[in-house]
Amino acid sequence: MRHAIDPELVPVAEMLPTLSHDDVEATRRTATEHGAMAGRPETPVPVDVRDATVPGPEGAPEVPVRI
Repeated sequence: MRHAIDPELVPVAEMLPTLSHDDVEATRRTATEHGAMAGRPETPVPVDVRDATVPGPEGAPEVPVRI
């Protein structure tokens, strides 16, 4: 399926992997690997980023958040 996309973004979009939702675990691994390769973007001013957890709903595990 093709989607409407800004022509300037086509070269970037073509570099992205095609993910199949038939194998959710493989899709998650691929997304995690590509996210790790990208790293944190450079910003014009320093940004302090930290990972934390917050309580989930009663009886549920804590939820990871990035602040």
